[in-house]
Amino acid sequence: MSSEHITDLAHQLAWLPTDGSDPTGVPAPLLAVLTPVTRYRHTAPKRTPVNRMEYEFLAALALSGWSMRVALVEAVNHDKDLDRRSGSFKLAWRRLEQVGLWRCAPVRAGQRRLALVRLTEMGKVLLAQVGVTAVASEWEQIEARHRGGSGGQIRHTAAICAFLYHARRNGYTTEPCPIIAGAGNAEPDAWIEDDEEQLYVEVQGRGGESWRRADKWRNLYRLQGRVAICADTPLLAERLAREAQIAGVPMGQVTNLTDLADGIVQGLWTHRWRSQHSPLEVWR
Repeated sequence: MSSEHITDLAHQLAWLPTDGSDPTGVPAPLLAVLTPVTRYRHTAPKRTPVNRMEYEFLAALALSGWSMRVALVEAVNHDKDLDRRSGSFKLAWRRLEQVGLWRCAPVRAGQRRLALVRLTEMGKVLLAQVGVTAVASEWEQIEARHRGGSGGQIRHTAAICAFLYHARRNGYTTEPCPIIAGAGNAEPDAWIEDDEEQLYVEVQGRGGESWRRADKWRNLYRLQGRVAICADTPLLAERLAREAQIAGVPMGQVTNLTDLADGIVQGLWTHRWRSQHSPLEVWR
């Protein structure tokens, strides 16, 4: 994640509301349901206790809307320097799910396992009681806005969230399934923006009919003058790029979740094409 995004969220977590009723700094409405911590009855803890960590995970999700659990880890772990696979994190995640404050869905995207999270209504209510208002999570926004069928939808949702995560790591501001006035039939899966560009992106898996994808590529080209595609794998990205060229799209760019997750991509994009018949060029 870009340091700016993480630092901003971590700063918000450092100033979460407290009521002074407990040395751990967890407000009373949440204190009653989070992991009981009794060792700090009279002195402040030197390390972050697990109930405070649980509070920060809930608040990080509420304030950012980021549904990739690993993104929340990066914010909560800012200045803590714990291992990302720390047992404390796992205890916190388990407790939040057990007491019904958030929902977690393990899923695969880009040949990697990942976990999506969203607040439950109970989680939103308790956070509101302590003064933290939850924004809609990426998972919820995709579910509300995407017209795809339910079969396999959670995998597509995970792929969109993973792409948004990597876009933020490269300094972009992101939005899932943007609502675009006057966009015709274009319904892109993501919108990203940095200092140099604003771009609508299709996040595409292996499924679907080729003619539907061809319509998708043409609609996106009409919307912004090029096509931007994120696929699961390098081979699929290459195939979809060629498919877009055959559909008549003369300019576009691709990336894939596998290379992004492996950290072998310099930036967000891997390849581009500059005409309907040109070969793919490595992105530089």
